[in-house]
Amino acid sequence: MDIPSSYRQSSGKRKPSKKGGSKPQLFDDTSQSVQSPPPLGYGPPQAGFMDPSQGNQSFGAGHQGAPAWGHQQFPGQQLFNDPMANMAMQYGSSLAGQGKDLVNKNLEKYVSTSKLKYYFAVDTSYVAKKLMTLFFPFTKKDWSIKFNQDQPVAPRFDENAPDLYIPVMAFVTYILVSGVVLGTQERFTPEHLGMQASTALVWLIIELVAVMLSLYIMNLTTDLKYMDILAYIGYKFVGMIFILLGGMLFQSTGFYGLLVWFSLTIIFFLVRTLKVQILPHTQGEEHHGHGTKRSLYLIVTISLMQPVLMWWLTRHIVFAK
Repeated sequence: MDIPSSYRQSSGKRKPSKKGGSKPQLFDDTSQSVQSPPPLGYGPPQAGFMDPSQGNQSFGAGHQGAPAWGHQQFPGQQLFNDPMANMAMQYGSSLAGQGKDLVNKNLEKYVSTSKLKYYFAVDTSYVAKKLMTLFFPFTKKDWSIKFNQDQPVAPRFDENAPDLYIPVMAFVTYILVSGVVLGTQERFTPEHLGMQASTALVWLIIELVAVMLSLYIMNLTTDLKYMDILAYIGYKFVGMIFILLGGMLFQSTGFYGLLVWFSLTIIFFLVRTLKVQILPHTQGEEHHGHGTKRSLYLIVTISLMQPVLMWWLTRHIVFAK
């Protein structure tokens, strides 16, 4: 068998080829088909490139569209890279900002934030004096309220000024004490507590609307704002807290004894306070006699309604049906 001269070896050495000839190849030239892997994090994934961390698994035909090595994408990244998505997000943010401004404008129109802060401008001294007046108002002499023409005096500077801090705190405490009383009777459920809170709130709103309509129908001129009326009718929750505690500790004796006491105190308190707020305006009118009578009727009606509501909102809690 003749061996080509290009494969003959002499003394273990290959015989050099002629000048200008090409070197022999023992294997097929694959230098044009195999490509070096791209730099880390650059370029699209290359077919046939082996990931060292995945063993024999290839990023080739079986993983078309898979993220390149070192170029992982988190969920939603494609959405953020979409120009239309960015435009939609910017439009949504702008629309939300406009809606917030509209809500704040309407809220400021009906409920002034600065005026609302005035009703919570209290301190410890004011709260102590106001509670003492609600507990025992019979010896108090001065019921006048210091008013400025533009801005009323803050409650912490005048103990006779109405506030919303005590009514709000008393309302929350009343709901909590109601839960305690129901718990001692093994009748507590979240539904009962929610029903009690919603019932008290609804009656408070009905009472406020009734007073405002009465002032309008009777054509009575007064400086009372709806926040003032809400504060005055909300003071009854202070007495209702002690009525519930008395009923829980001493049953019917404690319940009715404290109900009578706090009924007298809230009636006396409201009559003396509302007379200062309403009567001076009606006495200056042309037909001041009729205006004064209407004002007195309204003051007495508002005052007498408080004990009725105090009894109605507490009796079913202390006494199980």
